[in-house]
Amino acid sequence: MATIARFISPSKIKADTIVDENVDDKILSNSIVYCQAEYTKSILGTALYDEIYNEIAAGSLSANNTTLLTTYIQPALKWWVIYEAMEELWAKIGNKSVSTKTSDNSSPVNLDEILMFKNKYRDRAERLDQKTRLYLIQNSTTFPLYNNPGSDIDTIHPKGLTYGTGWYLGGTCNVPSGVDIFIDPTSCG
Repeated sequence: MATIARFISPSKIKADTIVDENVDDKILSNSIVYCQAEYTKSILGTALYDEIYNEIAAGSLSANNTTLLTTYIQPALKWWVIYEAMEELWAKIGNKSVSTKTSDNSSPVNLDEILMFKNKYRDRAERLDQKTRLYLIQNSTTFPLYNNPGSDIDTIHPKGLTYGTGWYLGGTCNVPSGVDIFIDPTSCG
């Protein structure tokens, strides 16, 4: 069985966030694997992601990648994990049904409240992803794989804009793909 390298541990998520100590590590571990492949890889690009992944799996993380991981990647990843795990933490799938659990001292929130929390955690993660992206741009000579993610058909190129406000300013713009900022008044209507 291949080793799965996790960029953050369930215990670190519990220590650094509002996630309770009694939350099943399996739920968080599954969410970690998904989130680092889905969100972190889109920030780092395939080559840099694979380098960090392989270094973690080998237990030999370089100093530069350690700084990138602990100062930038993990702070965003912990909020992505909570964002993605929220429904699994709220409801359980059993043999006969999907249900929410209650206890004597607490009661589950409704789905609308969960969505409110998810939006909050997504916003946090996106802001922190933006800091990661800016750090990588500023330190591109230290992380050459960031600008050279590979050329295979399944290569993921680092995501440009990582945080969107959802503001609509009217009209439409034809923005070329891969361009972070494009200002051409003749293409916007």
